[in-house]
Amino acid sequence: MKFLLSDLLSVGKSNKNSQKTKSFGRKIDATFLLPPRESRPKNPCPILLRFFRKVDAFIAKEYKIE
Repeated sequence: MKFLLSDLLSVGKSNKNSQKTKSFGRKIDATFLLPPRESRPKNPCPILLRFFRKVDAFIAKEYKIE
């Protein structure tokens, strides 16, 4: 199963009408998550690229996403 970071973001977005968001927000602070890959810059500097990879790897490791 393969998840993108944007899939995780869609779960964690704040929406006052969503009960799912409220229960999810207690387990994890979604403010540190990055914007979906589509909205990232096309050619970011290498430091940003490395940071994105590290965050993606961390999220995949924490939530056991392959």
